[in-house]
Amino acid sequence: MKLLQSFTECESTKFINWKDPLPVGKIIISGATGSGIFMADGTSVVDEDGNIDAPVTSTNLTLSGTLAVTGASTMTGAVTMASTLDVTGAVGITGITTLGGAIDVSTLATTVTDEDAQAGTVSIAELLGGVVTQNSKTGASTLTFPTGTAISAGITTLAVGDSFDVFYYNRGDQTVTLTGDTGSTITGNATVATHLSVLLKFVNTGTNTWNVYTLVSA
Repeated sequence: MKLLQSFTECESTKFINWKDPLPVGKIIISGATGSGIFMADGTSVVDEDGNIDAPVTSTNLTLSGTLAVTGASTMTGAVTMASTLDVTGAVGITGITTLGGAIDVSTLATTVTDEDAQAGTVSIAELLGGVVTQNSKTGASTLTFPTGTAISAGITTLAVGDSFDVFYYNRGDQTVTLTGDTGSTITGNATVATHLSVLLKFVNTGTNTWNVYTLVSA
């Protein structure tokens, strides 16, 4: 089978347009819709005359080195990774994914929200920032979470069992009581003494309903 030389031929036949030797640990795919996959362990699939040894398929992928992906990538089906995966850009994975090696993703942004009030109220956007502090003062203080409806509205592709974590620190001189609103229920210790912190885990339990599990520091 002769090596294809044109982009059109690559698209129509799903073969790769390859003119140079395949580097170890690399995959070269030509064409926006091309599905060419090479064995990337250093084994050549093109002989010295430019002939492709076998049809290129999208069902066999073997990597002996690091796979670096730049840009949006979508994987459909079971994916098994036993080495390092470096990803820049959005990655959508549909199906069972097994990761046996290190995963290097962009650092997650954290936004610190400070409630400088005896009675504080936080929004879902502030919760998703990851860190909430409060300057409790004057007397017994409270921190009220959004309704379950508001929490659900602030999260995309939500399913039962989905969760997120928030770190809370009472930096003031009064005890704070954590309070849920309609559809958000505190589960565990809701009292946070002065200069103590809490790990909050918000878990979706149904349509517009959330349990907020608390782990208060000693």
